Amino acid sequence: MSNKRYAKIKIFIKEYYKFIIFIIVFQAILLFPIPYVINTSGGLLEAGKRVIVEDGYESNGSFNLCYVSEIKANVSTLFMSLFNKDWDFIKVEEVKYDHETLDDAEYRSRLLLKQAQQTAIMVAFKKANKEIKINNTNFFIAYIDENVDSNLKIGDELLKINNQEITEYNQILDIIDKHDVGDILTLTIKRDNKTLEVETKVYELDGEKRIGLLLIPIYDYELDPEVKFVNKTRESGSSGGLMTTLEIYNNLVKEDLTKGKKIAGTGTIDIDGNVGEISGIKYKLAGAVKENSDIFLVPSGENYKEAIKEQKEHNYDIEIVEIKTFDEALEYLQSL
Repeated sequence: MSNKRYAKIKIFIKEYYKFIIFIIVFQAILLFPIPYVINTSGGLLEAGKRVIVEDGYESNGSFNLCYVSEIKANVSTLFMSLFNKDWDFIKVEEVKYDHETLDDAEYRSRLLLKQAQQTAIMVAFKKANKEIKINNTNFFIAYIDENVDSNLKIGDELLKINNQEITEYNQILDIIDKHDVGDILTLTIKRDNKTLEVETKVYELDGEKRIGLLLIPIYDYELDPEVKFVNKTRESGSSGGLMTTLEIYNNLVKEDLTKGKKIAGTGTIDIDGNVGEISGIKYKLAGAVKENSDIFLVPSGENYKEAIKEQKEHNYDIEIVEIKTFDEALEYLQSL
């Protein structure tokens, strides 16, 4: 029986081998990657499921982070985009710098997420009059200027400069200030759990002495109550800063800021509580509307203007609120 089946398969392949080859080649072409990513409307991530505050107060509504769906492009999705007006093709070069890889950009985005979460803790705890104790500060390289000629890599943790342990950012500035352009500095770094020494120079960049690195501090906290974050693998970036801060603060105080409403929003947060603009507003607003949100908090400026424009064009039934600072967000929510 098996011999007969095998013989039939051989006959079929012999008769239709050209068609079979065509199908294989055609499918390979469709799946061939191209140097673009596709942005389209995403959805919501409930902040209360991402931020766990020990013994936090419960709320009747919810704060929600908005996200943009990103699809790696290939020939097939390129054809599909011709019939989908909600898909936008973006060159890979627009989400990374020319001299780095996409992995470098993705690592930086994950590091920015971590920084945003830590900043959210600081702002929320300060506003709620809660104490934070910082035990240690770790500095990670998130960007290397294209002019830097060294063996440093994005993701390296900076431990020392010229054998001086680095615990504060001002130490780095002081060391650079004491050297001339062209001087060699020895950086002690940690990479893949190994300690290495790498040399780099003091450069003149934008008229100032620099070492051409963007260093992001990550803190080792002692908090009361404890705050933990639950992130999905694909989550990254700093655009959830405002909503994360509101979620933490809402757990620390008795008043329920949600007032039973489904509140979506976006925007970065800095240590002073200022809300910064982000990209992808139209996708995030579309996701908030799709998920039946009552309110959309949006950074002041161009983000707000774009959101209002999108609301008018699509007749979105949602209240859009312009926010400049965390205090402004609190005032608005307390007035509901």
